Amino acid sequence: MLIESARQHILQHHTVKAETEPSDMTTEEKIAMKKRQERKEKILNHKVDGEMYINGNPRKWKELVLYKFNAVYRKEMTLEQLLEYLKRNNITFNQSKKLVIYPIREFLLYIAKEVGKDLNI
Repeated sequence: MLIESARQHILQHHTVKAETEPSDMTTEEKIAMKKRQERKEKILNHKVDGEMYINGNPRKWKELVLYKFNAVYRKEMTLEQLLEYLKRNNITFNQSKKLVIYPIREFLLYIAKEVGKDLNI
């Protein structure tokens, strides 16, 4: 029971949620929000070489990596710390840490390219 409630907490607080569309938004704001949502979906649906090293639904680990992208970009989090963050959020791996870091790194570089940032990792 406690484990299930912990899983629910993690899902609620660490899943990238779709933004609601308030009625008081301008047309430009709605268009910008729609474009942002489309970019996010494009990023989350991107296939990464080596993603089969990470067990479970690829969207879940990609959402977690996307959520922590800015921390990695600002050098507040290393790839090793990101890997530990994924483990703490019930993401499991079927290969060694050396192999698992590769798809995570590639996904971070893809995010950086999509958002127009230069990421050096």
